[in-house]
Amino acid sequence: MNTPSYTLNEAMEIAMLAAHSRSVVCLEGSPGIGKSSIVEMIAGALELPLYVINLPNHECTDLTGLPWYDRDTHQTRFAPPAMLPTRPAVVFLDEITAADTATKKAAQRLILERRIGDYRLPEGSVLICAGNLAAHRSGATAVNMALDNRMIHVPIRASFADFEAWALDAPVRPHALRPVDPYLDLSTGESTRLLPLEALAHRSHPTVLAYTRRRPSHLDSFAEARDRGESAYATPRSWGTVSRLLQAHDELGTDASLPTLEAAIHCTVGHAIGAEFVTYMREAMTMPDPSVVDKDPMHAPIPGEGDLANVGTAFAFITLLAATLTPDNVDNRIEWLARCPGEFIVCMNADCVRRHPWYAQSQAYVRLSATLCALTFVR
Repeated sequence: MNTPSYTLNEAMEIAMLAAHSRSVVCLEGSPGIGKSSIVEMIAGALELPLYVINLPNHECTDLTGLPWYDRDTHQTRFAPPAMLPTRPAVVFLDEITAADTATKKAAQRLILERRIGDYRLPEGSVLICAGNLAAHRSGATAVNMALDNRMIHVPIRASFADFEAWALDAPVRPHALRPVDPYLDLSTGESTRLLPLEALAHRSHPTVLAYTRRRPSHLDSFAEARDRGESAYATPRSWGTVSRLLQAHDELGTDASLPTLEAAIHCTVGHAIGAEFVTYMREAMTMPDPSVVDKDPMHAPIPGEGDLANVGTAFAFITLLAATLTPDNVDNRIEWLARCPGEFIVCMNADCVRRHPWYAQSQAYVRLSATLCALTFVR
């Protein structure tokens, strides 16, 4: 029997319900699938600071606290660890399946009793665990059955819809999330630590978004890489790395080496997918500059013409146009878009709505709505 798995969107719904019921969720999935991103979004939605504890990097006493002798009571006590919160927070026990046995037992007491040693988890706090499975060959070992039975196990799978929402800088659950720094210390108003790079790079490079939109099966290649014994493979996280490589290459301009960029991409997502992406990237590099549309929207080439004859290049171009849309160029770009085939109109319009909140209130959007309605009616 195949165990069902859930998208990031679905997993977050389950985790939010568990948080409100004071239950503990264990997010399970292959490396780079997005487990940490879910926890960050939950912390933001609940407006609670986030404490990340990577269990394999800690010993048992890091959780229980060091023992000390209380001369007044003649008892041994434990000094509470500074890495645990003193006010309501989201506590993320990451990589629980890769921790050693003693550390797992210490974490088990925190999960079961919400206390450990002389420390009690503040009321209103949320506990979340995450880890890889033994089948992922990432150093994971089994958690004992008693602890397993106290957690809600949520297997996660990659979903292009979730990746697209991340790439367009849109929250997975816009009705539940607010733009709150999940590491915000509510007492000082300052961030408790730097966000990880993948949390900062919310906007994917247009070429990455266009490619994964065409090849969603290339979003996650962990299983194939595991079977072949390869170290580099595609995941939502590694595509975020590719986005940063492309952005850095764009910023360096003529000083950047294209062969070096291509080699770095191969080393990030694997050689098979890397080779296909690099071919797509090279095609995308032949597309016109967006200024062609801004200067003469009625005569600039549209998909199927000139430099946009290749479908892949055309999709990369409209993704770039949407990413660089501003109130100053919106009129000309939408005037050009209205000349395009229907699938390109729908795709770019959706990108613009998600990327730019002001766009849906613009006159250009209103004018394009008539074209969209006509397309819908014809279909």
